[in-house]
Amino acid sequence: MRLILIVFLLHRDAFLFWYPAVTCTGVIWSRYSTVITPKNWNLFSVNIVMARTGLYQLARKIQHDYASEAKAEPATVNE
Repeated sequence: MRLILIVFLLHRDAFLFWYPAVTCTGVIWSRYSTVITPKNWNLFSVNIVMARTGLYQLARKIQHDYASEAKAEPATVNE
């Protein structure tokens, strides 16, 4: 079953799933690090950076995809 999933993901844009997963993981573990006793501020800081990096990369990908679509549209001349 895992092999089928891996083959499926190789033909898809894997980064579409990767960046949101990194962002969500960072947010979840950041929240967890402040809930536990004693609070783990090192874990919090690392996961905040991970969440910010995921958001940044996701924004770059969306911006790149949007710019690629704009360039791909041919110019039409209306007379």
